[in-house]
Amino acid sequence: MDEMALAREKEESAAAEARLDAEIDRDLRDVQPCSTAKDEQEKQLSKLVRILNRYEAEALRFDDQAKAESRSLHGKAERFFNRYATLMQELTRSILGADLQAGRRKSLRTGYGTAGFRQRGGNVKCENLAALAGGMDSKEQFDEFIRTRHEPNLKAINDHYKATGELLPGCDVEPVQDRFYVD
Repeated sequence: MDEMALAREKEESAAAEARLDAEIDRDLRDVQPCSTAKDEQEKQLSKLVRILNRYEAEALRFDDQAKAESRSLHGKAERFFNRYATLMQELTRSILGADLQAGRRKSLRTGYGTAGFRQRGGNVKCENLAALAGGMDSKEQFDEFIRTRHEPNLKAINDHYKATGELLPGCDVEPVQDRFYVD
């Protein structure tokens, strides 16, 4: 990036921040405090919380709209693919012809992307764990092909601590801390 472009980007960023600060200042001026506030500090805090909650609610609304639009576009793309996949496969096979059959080329670049074929499968799936475990001839074979995970049961440990006050070896209690929040 050249110096002029960098300067222009910095200038645009500063202008955007100035616009944002002006909007916040306008909101601070226009928003009324909670009518139940007892003194100036409560009025000020109620205004700040009200504005923050309004910004958060507006952001959530836009997030929901963006997610809905994204789902719609993904659905449209999937429907299009399902509708035209066979035709696209036939066209790709026809264009690649002998190269595809000989294994020399499996894809074709277009001006907008690539269409082609990828190999899938060949991976083993274990559909019946009991049959697999029963078919092992030795403990060594069992240990090689069956993995056992050991992890702490935090719920049981926490319940035990709350019930007895006893802290099990290797465990520690996180100190309780207050964390600031705004809802």
